[in-house]
Amino acid sequence: MLANALKKMGGVKRVKKIKTVAIALKSGSVKEFHLIRLDGRMSCYRAERPSGRRLEIVLARGSGFVVDRERDGKVREVENLTAQEIKEAGYDRDLFLMPLLLPELATRDEVLLRAAGQAPNGDPLIDATVPPAPGTAEVPIRYTLRFDAKTHVLIGSKSTIPSGPHSGRTRRVIYRGYQPTGGVLLPRELKYKVDDEPTRSLEF
Repeated sequence: MLANALKKMGGVKRVKKIKTVAIALKSGSVKEFHLIRLDGRMSCYRAERPSGRRLEIVLARGSGFVVDRERDGKVREVENLTAQEIKEAGYDRDLFLMPLLLPELATRDEVLLRAAGQAPNGDPLIDATVPPAPGTAEVPIRYTLRFDAKTHVLIGSKSTIPSGPHSGRTRRVIYRGYQPTGGVLLPRELKYKVDDEPTRSLEF
């Protein structure tokens, strides 16, 4: 199933050529951005308030920290993330990256994969343990991945949140609106739901 999904996206070689991802989220008055380097999955998440003040969460190899900036970009405060916060931030980052992590799941020896049956409509399911980013304090996370039976692309994932205020709860994610981007078919909308909370939709 992974091979079919990657072929539909444009092929393993083309997907693996993507080195950096920039994502702008449309989520109300707060502007959110992700800048992610696939090598090591180093990332910077930025939330910009209507006032212009910015909050940045940076993951870089074995460290993680939060930067609070004024409207003019001046740093107000820098705070190191705890080990649990790094796990949570890495997990949140990978939710957006999951389609681009498929080559890693298909080629790394330490990835554990097994068929997990089918959804009620016939969509195939795979249980996959995604390894942490190399050299970090992150942890492997087990996902149940759902692929569209007709188009073969990844359309969903389910996992247990590893840490943070929602630790131990189940998060379900849906990937929608696939469009060509630089020769690779990628989703433009993400929906997620934690247990029985309302579904949140993000366009990017």
